[in-house]
Amino acid sequence: MAIRQQAENRPAAEWRVLVQEWERSGKTRRAFATSRGLVPSTLAWWIGKLRRLDRDAGAPGVERAAPAFLPVRVETPVELPIEARVDERHVEITLAGGDRIRVPVGVDAAWAGQLVAVVRGGARC
Repeated sequence: MAIRQQAENRPAAEWRVLVQEWERSGKTRRAFATSRGLVPSTLAWWIGKLRRLDRDAGAPGVERAAPAFLPVRVETPVELPIEARVDERHVEITLAGGDRIRVPVGVDAAWAGQLVAVVRGGARC
């Protein structure tokens, strides 16, 4: 236990070196931590902490992941709702099955159409 407690008190610079060694090792976090006498959850915490610090600082040499958004296209026409009501702030769309969708006035029409399609089960985001 003394070895683990000692390892927990390392400065951030030492944790950065350990995280880099873990990344190069090809081992799981648990296997790497165990091989070094570290607590696996502490290693995981430092991995997350250092990644957040690097991302927030915009550190040179740190690659940012591309956004995970994918384009969405509605392939089949969406049945028109049976009713739409508008007040000052919202549009309420009542679908043929009775489901209601309420969106702010001014919302992008294409997005609203995609939302209707998803609610109807005709498309997936």
